[in-house]
Amino acid sequence: MLMKLNLKSDRGITFTGVLVLLLLEFFGGVELNFLIFLLIIWFFFQKSVNRRLIKVLMPLLIIVSIGATVFFLNLPSFILFIKDFVFFTKPIIGILAGYFLFNQLKDKNNFYTIILYSGVIFAVLHILSFSQVLIETGFNLHGIREKLNLDNYIEVFALLVFGYSLKKNILFFNRRVDRALLGLLVLSVFLYLSRSMILMTVILWMLFIFDFKISLKQFISSLLVVLFGFVFILYLNTMDLSISSDGLDSFLYKIRMAPTELFFDESKNKDLRYLYDHWRGFEAHQALLKISSWNFPIGNGFGSSVDLGKEYLLGGTYLRNVPIIHNGYVFVLFKTGVIGLLLYIFFIINSFHIIGKSKSQNKVDILLGKGILIFWVFSTFVVTGLYNQGEIITFIFGGVLVLNFNFKMDD
Repeated sequence: MLMKLNLKSDRGITFTGVLVLLLLEFFGGVELNFLIFLLIIWFFFQKSVNRRLIKVLMPLLIIVSIGATVFFLNLPSFILFIKDFVFFTKPIIGILAGYFLFNQLKDKNNFYTIILYSGVIFAVLHILSFSQVLIETGFNLHGIREKLNLDNYIEVFALLVFGYSLKKNILFFNRRVDRALLGLLVLSVFLYLSRSMILMTVILWMLFIFDFKISLKQFISSLLVVLFGFVFILYLNTMDLSISSDGLDSFLYKIRMAPTELFFDESKNKDLRYLYDHWRGFEAHQALLKISSWNFPIGNGFGSSVDLGKEYLLGGTYLRNVPIIHNGYVFVLFKTGVIGLLLYIFFIINSFHIIGKSKSQNKVDILLGKGILIFWVFSTFVVTGLYNQGEIITFIFGGVLVLNFNFKMDD
């Protein structure tokens, strides 16, 4: 049957889209995912490219050119240069792969079908895997997150699409089945116990509420959720939690530390407990020490690494020099200077502006694009944002650009 399937038909694109998402999530590393994206671009390449796509990608292309040029001025490690080049290029390749693949669709609804099918498959597999690990290890957060995937944003996107469809009385199966699948996705997203997934869910939910006509009840509900979150953070600060906590306490500790771990007090750099609690801030601090007046405009280039001052145990290995740090803004500044950092910020603002001018009448098209960009603004502080190791979001963002560039449709 697969031999008879035309991969450039809507059915073929749907099959390919789901397959690619499964490969990216379960089998891909950075290099393999990079290769998958290149194969998609090669097979589905189109000579005609929307000018707005070029405008979106141009800042990222200039960032790559800066990092590569500075490498040839400094000539650090060639191996690290290759890794940095792939790392900074993969968002561009991921967006292009999503754009070229989903641009083949004749019916834009199939894009959301791909998200829904993939999201439900991921949710079922995740809940089954979570249950198995829970039986084997008990509620050990470190053990669970070590054996399972840390996040899956396709499930968050599927959650949004199901919620929107039910609100609009658009049924994929029937109301009972759609609600059951919505509940399945809610449960799976929660069981990831991931701060970044919670952030993405809250951002999309808030956009969902405020981008459409809202009732007084919905508005009050939104304010109560924000207020609850604020009070909850305050309450966590009264609890006896530590980095060595286990089970649910470990997750609550990570939530409590989220607002403060970005900052670092140099006077406490000999306190290992404080250091690991504020590791993201420490990394950023050490990177900024390597920025001087001469490299401030263009950075240290690809192949450079951050000197931590001495060796620390990271992921089971003692390391002193790290090529990648968590704070994406400082990471881009360190590699490509203030010019690269400004280009990164311009990419976010420019993309938001272009999507905001979309003529798509389906608000989910615009909502998804804005939600992803807002998420990147916040996630760049903690998991390098656009340059995070997970490539699924960039791939989906390429498809979202297709919807906002090419389609005019009714809800």
